[in-house]
Amino acid sequence: AADLDDALAAERAAFDACAAALNRAVARAARLSASLESGIDGSITIADHEDQLARLREALDAEMDALREASEALAGQHAAALEALASEHAAALDAAEGAAADALARAQTAHEEALAK
Repeated sequence: AADLDDALAAERAAFDACAAALNRAVARAARLSASLESGIDGSITIADHEDQLARLREALDAEMDALREASEALAGQHAAALEALASEHAAALDAAEGAAADALARAQTAHEEALAK
């Protein structure tokens, strides 16, 4: 469970970093668009702007792929942990049922012996 929590925290941190990078990219794109619209000297051309946006999209796609892979790995770990926990619980239930059956048998024997006296 602690490993799962640590993995979730790491995934959250990675997601937050990607979100921050995306927010910076959006802000930059907005500044570039405003610059293009206002015709300020030194502004980039539309083609340059489109190139930068394409690079940002590629970076976003790469980050999303990495997050998807990490999420799938985390889901696999989670499933394995749940399976292990289910096995432990099944074993504990079997042990408890065995102990209860033994206790019942001893109680029946003691009751029969008490009646026989």
